[in-house]
Amino acid sequence: MAQATQTLRCDSYKWILLLTATAVTMIDFGLVFSFGAMFVTMMETFQTDRAATATVQSILIGVTLGFGAVSGVIISKVGLPVATFVASLLVPLGFCISFFAKEVVFIYFTIGVVSGMVFFYCHFEHSLYYMQYKLEY
Repeated sequence: MAQATQTLRCDSYKWILLLTATAVTMIDFGLVFSFGAMFVTMMETFQTDRAATATVQSILIGVTLGFGAVSGVIISKVGLPVATFVASLLVPLGFCISFFAKEVVFIYFTIGVVSGMVFFYCHFEHSLYYMQYKLEY
C-alpha cells in the first residue's frame, strides 16, 4: 500500500513539474517574442528611430538564445537552486530598473542583456529540473 502511495505521489509531482516548466517557457518566450508590441511606444518615449528601437529586441532575443554555454557553467558552479532563486529576482529587477531609463541605450543593458540572460536561465533551469526529476523516478 505504501509503495502505491509513493508511486502516485511521484507521478503527480511529475505532472506539476511538467506544467510549471511549460508555463515558465510560455511566459519567458512570450515576453521575449512579443516585446515588439512596445515598439511604437518606445520610439515615441525615447524619440529614437526604428533601428535604435529595434536593437532592444534584437539584443534581447540574441542574448536569450545565445547564453547557453555560459549559463551551464554558472549553474554547475553555484548549483541549480541558487541559480533559480537569483534568476527569479533578476528578471523583474531588469524590467523595473528600465522604468527609470532616460535613453534607449540604458534599455539595451537592462532589458536586452540582464533580462535576456535571465530568461535563458529560467528556461534552462526548468528543463534541467524536469530532466533531473524524470531520471530519478
